[in-house]
Amino acid sequence: MNIVKKLLVATCIAMLAACSTSVKRLDDGNGETRAIQSQSIAEYNIHLTENAQQDQLNNREFREEELKRAISDVMRKNNLGSNEKNGKTLVLDVQVTNIRVRSSFAAIMFGFLAGSDYIRGEVTLKDQTGKQYGQFLVSADYAFGGFAGGQNDVRMNWLYEAFAESLAKALLKA
Repeated sequence: MNIVKKLLVATCIAMLAACSTSVKRLDDGNGETRAIQSQSIAEYNIHLTENAQQDQLNNREFREEELKRAISDVMRKNNLGSNEKNGKTLVLDVQVTNIRVRSSFAAIMFGFLAGSDYIRGEVTLKDQTGKQYGQFLVSADYAFGGFAGGQNDVRMNWLYEAFAESLAKALLKA
């Protein structure tokens, strides 16, 4: 009976940690990001590091264009991105450092026991001249599975949106 309780507790903890996001500020946070209030993000660049390019060979479901679309949509939704505001624009450089996408079979059959899907990256906000306004480490993890949460589209869309939402919250907070 004691083992059953321990397994139940471990399962509950794993399920609570199944989907998560995190953002860590890399620069000193000297207040330069306040410039966002008078400027907008008009350009989004997505790059994969060498490591992420190797990861993508085994994780073909990841699409740079979809991540870029999600970031653009979330930034516009939070009034951080548009075509131009007062003629001043910012550039958001996203350097994807790690990617993992479980197979549909593993996600559906084993759920969080098969590990998590994730997108991790380093994001830099700068102006057109290259002056940096903020630098962040962003991570989105998804470990749910089963028939409802194991489909590739469900998992990948959640990852793209979660990555973008976490970044937007960090920018608004900064």
